[in-house]
Amino acid sequence: YSFEKRKMDYEELWKGFLNDFKKLPEKGDFNFKYEALRSLFFKYMWCIPSYTYADNKVAIPDVSLAHHLFTTAAIATSLEAFERATEFEYLDDSTYEKFIFLSVDFSGIQKFIFRPPKETKKWAAKILRARSLAVSLALETVVRMFIEEFGVNISVLLMNAGGKAWLLLPNLPSSTEKIKKIRAEVVNRLLEDPFYGEVKLKISYVFMNEEDFKVGKFKEKLKELFKEESE
Repeated sequence: YSFEKRKMDYEELWKGFLNDFKKLPEKGDFNFKYEALRSLFFKYMWCIPSYTYADNKVAIPDVSLAHHLFTTAAIATSLEAFERATEFEYLDDSTYEKFIFLSVDFSGIQKFIFRPPKETKKWAAKILRARSLAVSLALETVVRMFIEEFGVNISVLLMNAGGKAWLLLPNLPSSTEKIKKIRAEVVNRLLEDPFYGEVKLKISYVFMNEEDFKVGKFKEKLKELFKEESE
């Protein structure tokens, strides 16, 4: 597989990306446009390595360029929101905890989705799909609540799948109060139709500084978040 062949492959990807990029909607808010761009990046950059170089060792590019770009976008967005809120007081302090690594997790999903329909078995398949959609929309709603409350955009969403989401939020002066407010509101909503308390909410989070994004350190923060989730 020659260098020239690889170069041609990249050129084809680039042409396809530019062609689809020109078709992106011009109207709509930032979050809407970002979601469209996100899909486009994953379409063309899932197979492009984030790096292919290494000093005195073999490079193992196990992260795609798409994931790399969206992770750095989340860091940049949260960092900008934090610095703006604190009036750049900690701009040169890499040890101050400027970030919140937050997990939103719904439990009881399987029980809720597969609960036998009381009315009729005729529309069982449609009822299952409707309940699954309800859970997806509920999680999407919680994610949007955090985005709006913390004054950021959809780029801070690192993962959203299987009833669970990860967000990288700025550690604002009122962060703890904001999280408590959202948790209370969502718990109350989950007691209403159609969930009736069957689906439960778990919100866990840890604080991070700039140093925690370094190789090896982030793994420890991830373990810390898992511990918080278990508790």
